[in-house]
Amino acid sequence: GMTLGNGAQIQAKGSTGAGGVVAINASDPVDLRRGSVIDTSGRVVGSFDTNLINIEGSLVRIDGNLQANGVASGSRGGTIRLVATGQIDMQDLKTSLQAATVGSKPTLTSQERTFLLQRTASLSDGSVVIAKDSQQTIPQYIGNLSANGTTGNIDSNNDRTQHTNMRSGDGGTILLTAINDVLNQGKVTANGANGSSHAQNGGDGGTINTMSMVIDNQQGQYSANGGAGNSDPSVGGIGGNGGLLAFHYREMHNIGGIYADGGVGGSSPKPGAGGNGGLVMLSGSDAFLIPQIPQVTGVLM
Repeated sequence: GMTLGNGAQIQAKGSTGAGGVVAINASDPVDLRRGSVIDTSGRVVGSFDTNLINIEGSLVRIDGNLQANGVASGSRGGTIRLVATGQIDMQDLKTSLQAATVGSKPTLTSQERTFLLQRTASLSDGSVVIAKDSQQTIPQYIGNLSANGTTGNIDSNNDRTQHTNMRSGDGGTILLTAINDVLNQGKVTANGANGSSHAQNGGDGGTINTMSMVIDNQQGQYSANGGAGNSDPSVGGIGGNGGLLAFHYREMHNIGGIYADGGVGGSSPKPGAGGNGGLVMLSGSDAFLIPQIPQVTGVLM
């Protein structure tokens, strides 16, 4: 396994260049303790730019901060991918197979058998946990995943009409996959950036995709909001559109917040239009099964 201790940092940041890659691939638990930081923030303006945090383990627990934000002018957010695969106990696997078979004939349907074996394989937890400080007294000690866009930086001049189609960076992509459950007590954000000057438009919200047998949002937050348009004396910027939040599960509990709001338009004698709301997709089924989880051992392009 791998543990990143309190206050420890791993950085592969870009300044005006693309962020780098931090990849952790473990068959045992991965534990990022409170106050720890992994940061690959950088410039992301095209698919050729890499700005990635990829963590795989039998259990992935985040008490610290994962940051793959855009940092250069108008950059969109990068990509964060967390995968909890569980760990197979061979003796329990053998017991489960025997229980599912009488003689040479299976007593369960193929789908029930697959579900039983998947649950057996997740005995080492197989969970993604985005946790908060147990005492809730220190705000910065909360699990935080961010792949947010950054504001644009437009040079000032007297001809503002050329800026009306400029926009800030869009939110990035966050992928959470667990064979057992995803527990969110923190913040997962892929927000578009606000317009920063003149009549600049806000960036669109990004994408957050969560797939697990059980999804439990315990006062946590998922957001892929559009950024606000900038206010300008001549014309207001347009708000960014909300992004996509998708949840695939057998069972889901939500006492937190899920947001895909459009950004507000900038105020002005000619105010900018607000952004459209995004899409929140809740896809639950008693027959839902986690597909085979692909292993990523190198750069995800």
